[in-house]
Amino acid sequence: MDRLAHDNAAQSPAPLRVPVGLGWDGGWASAFVPHAAAGLLPGRVVAAHRDAWRVALATGDRDAQLSGRFRFDVVGPGDLPAVGDWVAVTDSEPALVSAVLPRRTAFGRHRGSGQAAAD
Repeated sequence: MDRLAHDNAAQSPAPLRVPVGLGWDGGWASAFVPHAAAGLLPGRVVAAHRDAWRVALATGDRDAQLSGRFRFDVVGPGDLPAVGDWVAVTDSEPALVSAVLPRRTAFGRHRGSGQAAAD
């Protein structure tokens, strides 16, 4: 019986490691479930450049790029990771961004007529 319990424990997924002090909560954890099942890590975008990002992970900051599939699926600039976004990344160097978790809030620019610019 002990062997069976040990085998089942060995098959259970490792606890999810997240960056501390960056706003991770139960809502983000729920949104991340399918990405964790795919073996991805949660990260918070701390810098964004033209085609490169810096992501805070539980193990420290890491350079990141878009995965090929994610780049293909991007419809417009509003779909790209922005500073403050939670993302799902690979455990590689550089990390590959596979998804942006759904945003709860966003800043936008307003045009002179009072209409918000589309992302």
